[in-house]
Amino acid sequence: MEVADATVSNFADAFLAVQKISEELSAELAETPSAEVAQSLQREAQNEMAQAVEEAGISVKEYNDIAVGMKGDPMLAERVETAINENR
Repeated sequence: MEVADATVSNFADAFLAVQKISEELSAELAETPSAEVAQSLQREAQNEMAQAVEEAGISVKEYNDIAVGMKGDPMLAERVETAINENR
């Protein structure tokens, strides 16, 4: 899969933002008393994740394509891992 270096860097930024939102969601869900509230929190988190991805400079589709592509392309996975570590 051909992915420009700038896109890999943007993916890394988006990944870190999504990871943070996911961690915050997990903490909130642990304290949630009802399924309705949990569903509402999950929808809100999904919207925040999509916004974070786009703010990082890539589309949600590009983000998902790279995430899937990493599974079959070890070189891409290594580039992404390096970018994530550099962007931390």
